[in-house]
Amino acid sequence: MNVIANVIEQFDRWLILTINGTHTPFLDKLMWMVSQTAPWLPFYAAIITMLALCYRKQFWRVFLLFFLLVTFADIFSSGVIKPLIARPRPTHEPTLEGLLRMFPKPGGGYYYGGTYGFLSSHAANTTSIGLLFYHFISPFIKRRKALAVFLVGYVCVVCYSRMYVGAHYPTDVLSGILFALAICLPFISNKRVDLHPNINPKKIQYVKIF
Repeated sequence: MNVIANVIEQFDRWLILTINGTHTPFLDKLMWMVSQTAPWLPFYAAIITMLALCYRKQFWRVFLLFFLLVTFADIFSSGVIKPLIARPRPTHEPTLEGLLRMFPKPGGGYYYGGTYGFLSSHAANTTSIGLLFYHFISPFIKRRKALAVFLVGYVCVVCYSRMYVGAHYPTDVLSGILFALAICLPFISNKRVDLHPNINPKKIQYVKIF
């Protein structure tokens, strides 16, 4: 087990240094922007609008479940798992000092993030949002594959940005994704939880956006 853990750790270090060290001025600006919450606010507003258009009277019921699952993924990963595991972020790891490229913040100084990085809350949050949004909206749209590709891209670019800025190891990100799946999939697959109330697939009015 120690040998396997050591191999994983060495691969983790190699991959984070590779991703973090491969950079351009354009990617620096793009990855910093993607890693923040504010640029995604229009997207989140669009999600809420789509849910309201599709579910109408059932909107608050669906939105509440959506909100609670995403919030739980965020709070539990940040407030419980990170301090429990207490794995330092790459930016706080002494053995990576001088090897990891510290990411310059637009306002000056360098980005360090919080002390602990396992597991990635960004990965957990974005995966939860993408999975739940697809589940709730897919019965109403025709271009489901296009939506799925877009949402997978959304999750991937945010997760990649967190490694690019040195905030998380790859296993932090992968664990965040798996954690979100563990939270959301039971609700999606449980037939007792009616996530699509009063929907008759034969009478769906498809949303024209997709």
